[in-house]
Amino acid sequence: MLNKNYRIGSNWKLFLILPLIVISFILISCTEKGETILDEPESLSQLKQTGDEIFYIVEQMPTFQGEEPKNFRKFIAQNLIYPEEARANGITGKVFIKFIVSSEGKVIIPDNEAIAHIEGKELGEVVVVTYRTLSEEAAAPDEKYIDILKNEVIRVVSSSPEWEPGKQRGIPVNVMFTFPVNFISQ
Repeated sequence: MLNKNYRIGSNWKLFLILPLIVISFILISCTEKGETILDEPESLSQLKQTGDEIFYIVEQMPTFQGEEPKNFRKFIAQNLIYPEEARANGITGKVFIKFIVSSEGKVIIPDNEAIAHIEGKELGEVVVVTYRTLSEEAAAPDEKYIDILKNEVIRVVSSSPEWEPGKQRGIPVNVMFTFPVNFISQ
């Protein structure tokens, strides 16, 4: 008799759990959306047109020639040419550049308007390439020297070979990086 009552009691619990399982399945299937992979993202405008999301951190970050940032640092060091005019005038500093590694592994350097759109900020609040002195007490150089350093960093990063794209849930995605480059005269 005890076993019969036990089975009746457990059946109604099953009917309560079954709808919860179905609702959970529906919620999970609705949140896992498939992302479209671009054929050839040549520019950021093409990324914006397709509506692909741009990530800052993903499960598997993009890699450059097999290693995290080590090989990219080597690539920058080997290809960066300290502009002679800046070197002759003792201009030093750190240039930060924002770039996107697309879902195809291509490096895209966005403009300020695109960064503002991506980050949801006002146009005046964002910069793609910025300069900072190496020490707080150092005076900032003339704007023309800063532009020379920025242009060199843009040139080198733009010439980067393809990366292994980052992945989120196993799908290649677009990932934003901010990368520092130091200019130190010796």
